[in-house]
Amino acid sequence: MFIDRFQAWCQCSFVKKISIIIVAFSLLSTTGMIISAQTSKSIQGNAHMINRVGAMRMQSYRILAFSEPASRNQARAEVQRLQAALTAPTFTTFIADEHFVEAYDAILQLWQSDTKNILLSSADSTQKRQAVEALIAKLNVLISQIDQHTENNIRAIATTQHVFFLLTLVFLFLAFSALHKHLFTPWRALLHIANAVREGDFNQRFQSRYDRDEMAVLGNALNDMSSQLKQTYDDLEQRVHTKTQELERQNQYLDFLYRSGRSFNRHRLSVDALASLFNELMLITNLQRVTFYPGEHLRYVLDKKMDYQSATCQHATLSLMTQSWPVSDDSREYGRLETMSAHAIPTAQKQLIATFCDSFTQYLGAFIQEQQTHQLLVLEERQTIARELHDSIAQSLSFLKIKSGILRIQSDNLTPLQHQLLEEISQEITSAYHQLRELLVTFRLKLDEGCLANAIQNTITEYNEKLGFAINLRNEWPEHGIQPQQAIHILHIIREALSNIYKHSGATEVMVSLRYDRETQRDKQCTLTISDNGVGISQHHQARGHHYGLTIIADRVNALPGQLNIDSQEQQGTRLLIRFSPSHKDEYEYSKCSENITIDCHVSR
Repeated sequence: MFIDRFQAWCQCSFVKKISIIIVAFSLLSTTGMIISAQTSKSIQGNAHMINRVGAMRMQSYRILAFSEPASRNQARAEVQRLQAALTAPTFTTFIADEHFVEAYDAILQLWQSDTKNILLSSADSTQKRQAVEALIAKLNVLISQIDQHTENNIRAIATTQHVFFLLTLVFLFLAFSALHKHLFTPWRALLHIANAVREGDFNQRFQSRYDRDEMAVLGNALNDMSSQLKQTYDDLEQRVHTKTQELERQNQYLDFLYRSGRSFNRHRLSVDALASLFNELMLITNLQRVTFYPGEHLRYVLDKKMDYQSATCQHATLSLMTQSWPVSDDSREYGRLETMSAHAIPTAQKQLIATFCDSFTQYLGAFIQEQQTHQLLVLEERQTIARELHDSIAQSLSFLKIKSGILRIQSDNLTPLQHQLLEEISQEITSAYHQLRELLVTFRLKLDEGCLANAIQNTITEYNEKLGFAINLRNEWPEHGIQPQQAIHILHIIREALSNIYKHSGATEVMVSLRYDRETQRDKQCTLTISDNGVGISQHHQARGHHYGLTIIADRVNALPGQLNIDSQEQQGTRLLIRFSPSHKDEYEYSKCSENITIDCHVSR
């Protein structure tokens, strides 16, 4: 029972506890004051009654003064007044209230039965004095009882005050102990937690034990607030850490894009330069594999795919997610970039890959545009040279050819040796003029937008009209698979071969075959075959030094660089076989490689 009351007290509201303490303290004080007041009130009439009893005693002595016969009437009046005092209502009520009935009855009985009669009789003064002294003795007993009762009440008041003073001290001690336990100590704990929270320490907790008062509620609320603040603070720290990592990744992405752009601006298009960029892209985006498939516009630059994969991808058994990224602009499609990852690519990494593809596209577009600009400059320079040759050397050779013809007409007076010399001069002029015309055709020839297939088809159409029959054409070369420098030489070789067939072979069937060997991975080979069923190369023209068409073809095969094989039999036709690699090399490399190329030219009889 006591434990239940104690637990109920601990679970009471703090305001209720303070109210109970104040009410209890007030009741204790009020009870002490009421008891003291009642006790004081009980002794308040004792002094008055003692005075009245003393007056009765004095009245008794006064009656003895009127004991003479002459004063009998006055003595009777004094007896009546003493009788009235003894039987006064206030006096009898006091006697009854204060429980002095026994002493009062003894006085009243003595007065009624003995003292009054003696005082009213004619007895002598000695007898009257004895009767009065007996009455006064009874009155003294009553006075002593009243005095004793008053002293007892005074002692009761003092005892009551002492008891309630001690109870007040005990109550105050208990009240202050409770306040210290349930108010001051929790308050200091709450202040300590508040200061810890202000300093960033959210691990302090308020121990409420078994109390359920306002301090416990406030402490629990502060604990919840600390927990929420700690969670919020940890969440903010995690967000800051995440944002910092994201900024670091963004800086890494920007640095990669900056370095890739700088690499694009400083280096020519090559597999080695792109390999480092693709490997770094795969590393920073956590990709398993990156593959670039070049388009037709890059066939003469990159003729095979560029494939890079991580070490984990080579041994991975899980399925990878594949995504394709176009590398193209509004006018051309340069290829596509294919990525493989073990997870979905985040948005930031998608933006990075898309931006890299845009930069790569701009670089490829600029590279192709540069190549085309270079080709246009070369063509313009050739056109300029062709005009200068036509306006100077061609006219001079035409003039010399006309003069030599006139000289032969007027050669009647010349000796046979002079005739032979004049004939040789005429042949050399004719040969020089022919070579110059071929050179002019070469300089003026151009490819429309670098498309070799269209230029070859146009040439085939042109010679179809000249030969009077259709030339069989089989073109297996991929579009844009031959670089522009090589395409010019190929076109001239075809034109020169068809021109020789038209002029010398008398053929009725001509086959032009362009094949592309895709089996060789290290160095792909292109093969050009031109065959006819004409008269073949005669004994007179077997030496290439006296056949200008074959000389021109051999020189251009050297410039590819490539290999030339001529298989010809008289009256059975001729077959030209040319092999070369379409790999990308600049003009300086071509000139160096041509020194190491040998032309396999074989004429079969």
